[in-house]
Amino acid sequence: MPFFGAYHRPVPPPSWNRYYAGPTFGTILGVALGTTLDLSIRSLINSGYAVTNYGSNVVYLTNVPQMNLMWPNAAMYYNNGLLCGSQFTYPSPYYDMQRYNLLYNQLVGQYGVPIEQYNSGGVISATWFGAGNRFVTLEFNNTGGQYYTTLSFGN
Repeated sequence: MPFFGAYHRPVPPPSWNRYYAGPTFGTILGVALGTTLDLSIRSLINSGYAVTNYGSNVVYLTNVPQMNLMWPNAAMYYNNGLLCGSQFTYPSPYYDMQRYNLLYNQLVGQYGVPIEQYNSGGVISATWFGAGNRFVTLEFNNTGGQYYTTLSFGN
């Protein structure tokens, strides 16, 4: 199974006020947030996505397009049976931040400066928050000798 970090919804800092241009998406891969696991799987398959596995709270996919890039691994996460978020993961055997930097620049252009940024212990991340508890997190890290760029969406 590919690397996926533990999925959790980041919490905005106490001083954060909603930025008008923050994330406002309502779907992930064409599936509406809040959709049941069963309906999500059917919708993903009918849309041509390669569903490789699923469990009670996650659906795994391969070779998924997102933000004009292909992601070899993706996961859609469910809370109480309803879609709440996703992770798109790109592994690399060597240190290469090109994908991270490209996405970071796209996200800054779309949502402005990230609300939270982190750079420590081999992990670099940026998070944007929006209305309805929406968030986007971009992360680059080194785990087990591999490097990963991970893009997460959710609410």
